[in-house]
Amino acid sequence: MIPREQKSLLYRHISMEHTNEEIKKEEVIMTPAEKISATMTKWIGTPTSVVVHTIFFIGIFILRQFGVPLEEILLILTTVVSLEAIYLAIFIQMTYLLTIPSDAFE
Repeated sequence: MIPREQKSLLYRHISMEHTNEEIKKEEVIMTPAEKISATMTKWIGTPTSVVVHTIFFIGIFILRQFGVPLEEILLILTTVVSLEAIYLAIFIQMTYLLTIPSDAFE
């Protein structure tokens, strides 16, 4: 028996029409890592995420006022943006896989 807290409901599209009648609920067991990534995926699309990212980018350039060389700032910024792009691509792929019919893999 699977503990109740380990269960999660996901909506999967039955066809490409995407009407309410064509969406069914499936009870899917999610690992802790899947729950974390699903939560992060939901958060990334929020206005709060935009504000946090804006503050981060402004803050990174404020480092120049504290004597940090521009080359180091750009190196840090480029690394962070590259890693973020990789994770966003993974989250997009995960979201896509959760929205296609489960029988599409058979």
